[in-house]
Amino acid sequence: MANDVLTFPSIVTPVTDRKLMFPEVYGVYNQLKQEFVSTRYILFEAISESENKLHFSDERVKLYDMLDFRKYRLWIEKLKMAFLSAYAIFDKIAYLINEHWGLSINVEKVSFRTVWYELGGGKRQISKKFHNSENWPLRGLYWLSKDLFFRANDYFSIEPDARHLNHIRNHITHKYLRVYDDLYVDAKLSRENDGHQLSYPIGHEELKLQSIKLLKLVRSALIYLSLAAHAEESRAKQKIDKGLIAAMNLCEIKDTYRL
Repeated sequence: MANDVLTFPSIVTPVTDRKLMFPEVYGVYNQLKQEFVSTRYILFEAISESENKLHFSDERVKLYDMLDFRKYRLWIEKLKMAFLSAYAIFDKIAYLINEHWGLSINVEKVSFRTVWYELGGGKRQISKKFHNSENWPLRGLYWLSKDLFFRANDYFSIEPDARHLNHIRNHITHKYLRVYDDLYVDAKLSRENDGHQLSYPIGHEELKLQSIKLLKLVRSALIYLSLAAHAEESRAKQKIDKGLIAAMNLCEIKDTYRL
């Protein structure tokens, strides 16, 4: 049986800084993990149900045939939900970075692509908090952020599909993602020939693969975040040369007691 050992590490914090009994970063990391495992299961359900007969929730819904082999199914909508949920976790990771590393960025301006930068000399540059950092997991998290697309001249993406992932997300959220049966339609060719202002064509197998890719990136980001916090806390503890440090234990929530 798989054993989950991924947690947020022990941290040292002044007693006077606490607004709650325990530092809120633990609650945030709990939520990030819960959203990840829930999204992973929704994606699993969608893929598992793709070969099933029409779901009862799809029955007796009046739709018009566009004569172009679009797919209208519950499992397709689950794929879209999983994709959006996975993408949303990145910005939530940025909020935790902003809080734990004390960046003091306005919460309305925090995102996974921008949390690493600050304005200096009229242009963006790496934040002093991160400049020349020897926290290698944190550096890994920074470079992972470049796998996502951002509309600005001073950012660049190293993931070939970054813009594609961004188009999928924006069209699911704000416009219209046309999902086709791969057996009959070459959605990639359709994108190249027809453009995608109102709608964005994609094949159902490609949507599966891109959702899996995105979820793998989220998993890597959560691991990097835990390791980066651990490395940061290890260095911070070495600098503490006076004062009393008292331990306060957190108890694991057993499955039988989860609300």
